[in-house]
Amino acid sequence: MNATALSSKTQANIYVDSFAQQLYALLNMRAASLATAMAGRLSHDQAELTRLESELNSLSSGYHKYLDVLDQIRAHERSIQKLQAVVGYGAAPMGSVLGYVQPECPDDLDAEKEGRRLRRNLELWEAVEQYLRFVPEAKVKEILEFMEMVKINASRQSVEAAIKAHPKVFRIQKRKGEKFISLKGGQ
Repeated sequence: MNATALSSKTQANIYVDSFAQQLYALLNMRAASLATAMAGRLSHDQAELTRLESELNSLSSGYHKYLDVLDQIRAHERSIQKLQAVVGYGAAPMGSVLGYVQPECPDDLDAEKEGRRLRRNLELWEAVEQYLRFVPEAKVKEILEFMEMVKINASRQSVEAAIKAHPKVFRIQKRKGEKFISLKGGQ
């Protein structure tokens, strides 16, 4: 090899070494920058977590109130459906039974279908439960009279069986040889 070729090879080596050193320095600088950026993000995430936990604690009371209200809404919706099943469009027209005229609904056909659907899905014990929500206690005979009034087919045996099948819902008390039925608890 001649001196020119050697010096070109040496110059090329020097150039490649210089480029490699600069690239290495740049990569190390990026690694240092990345480490700094990651440390900054870690600090930010920790501060945000602390802030969000504090916010969550301040909102938890409102959130639990929201859940309580949602439960109450659902309880009222269930009550409405059960009462509609007992006295609604699918049942006897309770307005005429109670002495008032039920207002016409523009979509009476849909309301009547819904009333029939609710009535079909209503269990006898649920109808008894709805009745007992409005009286402190009743004899089976009185329950049967109400069922007849709202046109729910029931026999004495079926009412007694429904009551006995749901001991967590109904209380049976005997006084002077007669059975009195009431709801248990705060129902």
